Amino acid sequence: MTLNHDRHTFAIQEIPFSRQGSWFNISPVVSQHIRARDLRLVSHQNGMHAVLRLAPLHLVTGERAETVWKTTPTTLDWEADGGRISLVYESPDTVRLHGEGLGPAITPADRDLTPFAGTCFYRDPVDSSYEFTSYETGRRYRVTLLTGAVAATEGLEGLAGADRRPVLSGASAWGAVIEGIEGNRRR
Repeated sequence: MTLNHDRHTFAIQEIPFSRQGSWFNISPVVSQHIRARDLRLVSHQNGMHAVLRLAPLHLVTGERAETVWKTTPTTLDWEADGGRISLVYESPDTVRLHGEGLGPAITPADRDLTPFAGTCFYRDPVDSSYEFTSYETGRRYRVTLLTGAVAATEGLEGLAGADRRPVLSGASAWGAVIEGIEGNRRR
């Protein structure tokens, strides 16, 4: 474990970012001895499953951003020239994200989608949030934009191989929530 006593930081490559009582964490570790380039929302419901991939993009250009991860016990940051994304746990099943200049491409961790495995992406007709349903975990992951805008979506209800994600607009600052839920909840 790498611990900087001055700032209480730790290496997310070794220790996942999580919170007591949560059934998911944020980590680049996708299996034993295998680390991905991007961070993943990893569920521990019904086993260990990488559900969502969080890839940093420059908001104005939509190009991938090369970032540095900085992790403390309460905050996970992606930092790059011209921007930052911050993630904190609001509750055991909810994370809040905020960004300026950068935004995450939130996509299924695995592009494969079959009738029995994978992650489906759709827009909730009740509250217009974006939802990813994971067959492996039996849970839904609701993405709700709080500030900023979604310019477009790719692959709504798309099948295997399709890019499935909400696309953030060119606004400089935004805020969003990702909730792990068992089913639809009334709002």
